[in-house]
Amino acid sequence: MRRTPIRRTAPLRRGKPLARGKPLRRSRGSGLPAPSRLAVEVRSQGICELGTPVCTVRAVEVHHLAGRVGPDAHDPSNLAHCCHECHRHAHLNPEESYLRGWLRRRVT
Repeated sequence: MRRTPIRRTAPLRRGKPLARGKPLRRSRGSGLPAPSRLAVEVRSQGICELGTPVCTVRAVEVHHLAGRVGPDAHDPSNLAHCCHECHRHAHLNPEESYLRGWLRRRVT
């Protein structure tokens, strides 16, 4: 089977090269204020607070229960300390998450 070469429709972008040592994307939770993150970590003692069927027990991420928008977005009552698998499971299964309280609808 012969392959045809890829033809570029737009010219290559020539910009500044990426600086070495800089992260390509923001790390998870970097926009969260330090006092809120600390309060959630102390409350959970490093153990996942969601406890989904795919839980790995060790909490490493902070999950917003009712979204990241609004005046109380970073309030510790809107946050849960969870493992990566539980965080992913909560967002991939919204029906179950709303039933179990892993996600909440924001009341305006």
